[in-house]
Amino acid sequence: MRLVWNLAGFVFVGLGTAGIFVPGLPATVFFILALFSFTKGANDVWRERLLNHRVVGATLRHWEEHRSISRRIKWVSCLAIIVSVGFSVAVIPVLWVKGLVLAIGIAGIAYILTRKTTEDLRLGEFERLVA
Repeated sequence: MRLVWNLAGFVFVGLGTAGIFVPGLPATVFFILALFSFTKGANDVWRERLLNHRVVGATLRHWEEHRSISRRIKWVSCLAIIVSVGFSVAVIPVLWVKGLVLAIGIAGIAYILTRKTTEDLRLGEFERLVA
């Protein structure tokens, strides 16, 4: 099973990397899945590489420690979902498929918006230190 988890981790890293450059393809979620896969696969080397990466490391650490997403990533993710779902709904001819795509997009946005916001957590820590 370790081999399967590690293979999945590398696939998710590849998809996450592609997501950085391809509009509409989420990057963060694939890096989170890669982190999860490397944890399950006991691949500490790649897990640490992700957590210490200069681009995605801070986001992954916040997710792992607090299950939080930064405000900027929430906005970018929701905007990407709105654009890609809007385009899909415009070009898909089948009504029930349009409804399914729309429902999945709304569920994705709802999930993102109901996660903790990293900046709010930091503000709460600051307020506790001052009080």
